[in-house]
Amino acid sequence: MHVLIVPKWYPGRNDPQLGDFIRKQAIELSRHMSISVLFVHPSPDLERRLSIEEHAEGALRELRVYYRPSRISLRPLRKLVNLGRFLQAARSGSKRIIEQTGVPDLTQAYILVRPLLVARFMKWRYGVPFIVSEQSSEFLDGTYAQRSWIHRAFVRSFSRSSRGWT
Repeated sequence: MHVLIVPKWYPGRNDPQLGDFIRKQAIELSRHMSISVLFVHPSPDLERRLSIEEHAEGALRELRVYYRPSRISLRPLRKLVNLGRFLQAARSGSKRIIEQTGVPDLTQAYILVRPLLVARFMKWRYGVPFIVSEQSSEFLDGTYAQRSWIHRAFVRSFSRSSRGWT
């Protein structure tokens, strides 16, 4: 079995401790199955639009794709541009993983929302089922309830097509 993990948090060049617990889980899972991790993250110091770092050890393949975030001062436009850059970086990373290891059997979107977009793309494009793992405290402390109705509707709609939540 080959599982693609798409985390929002993962150790990388900007923060070597970010999501270390997710990496430890990926290492442990790779003792039992093939694991690919696709971590897509902004990196303001990039000179090019994208930078890809790969690391493989045993059955664990880690692909970190960094993109240069926009510096547009108008927040809504900046967020839209950065979403587009994230999606472009995620597409490049998922394409590379598929070229090297084949289409995964399952995608795990780890923490909402952008990893969920990648999981939905993998389902739409390749028919790969996905699960959602969420550990954010925003569901417990009321932050999620304060999000816009559009955001909540989007999360509900995209999450309903998952195989389950963990």
